[in-house]
Amino acid sequence: MLLITPINGLGAPGLGAANASVEQLQRALVNLAVATGRPAINPGKVSGTIDDATMIALGAAIGLLSEELPNYVYLPLQATLLVGVTNATAKQYVTQYAPQITVAINTAAVKFKTSTPAPTAGTVITQPAPVQPSLFDKLFPVGWYTRPSWGWLILAAGGFATYKLVTK
Repeated sequence: MLLITPINGLGAPGLGAANASVEQLQRALVNLAVATGRPAINPGKVSGTIDDATMIALGAAIGLLSEELPNYVYLPLQATLLVGVTNATAKQYVTQYAPQITVAINTAAVKFKTSTPAPTAGTVITQPAPVQPSLFDKLFPVGWYTRPSWGWLILAAGGFATYKLVTK
């Protein structure tokens, strides 16, 4: 275990000591795991200490945090997690930037939560009416360019007409 020595008498806590900001980080990871339905993001018990489970959960969540974290936090965090998720340097970095990472995790969790409340008992859920395809949808169906279709014929005719107009 690596202990951080106090700098200028400030008394920075060691990695093994419980930390309130790390506890909030772990709670945010639990919320993100629930919101996304990804159990790999759940760090397990919320203890306030950076352990291997917390680091592995953060490594699983790093892809969801790219838009929420500022570059000065995200890029070094990604680099330290790339070197080794459970090494002491990565744990120290996460402890140092736990408040910023927590805000990013909470922001990502809000994006994944559904805003539609769950239906109550007796609520009738109706399916939306099927959308009738338009003429454009019929001429250019999904993947129309991969197989023969009317879309190709229309494009060929339009190209030929344009060629004739230009070369006249």
